[in-house]
Amino acid sequence: MELGEKDISQKDLGEQTGLTTSSISELANNKLKMYPKGALENIMVAFLDDLLQRITT
Repeated sequence: MELGEKDISQKDLGEQTGLTTSSISELANNKLKMYPKGALENIMVAFLDDLLQRITT
């Protein structure tokens, strides 16, 4: 799934997760060999919140 499919930009995701836009870009483009656990947890929470909002509206 791409961020565009969720109507969210890398900048928006960075703001929601506390990660820099460059970190989000590196994650999205598979430029990291290891993924920081905290970063993945923050991204998961951001998408979970989005999913729950869509379900409840």
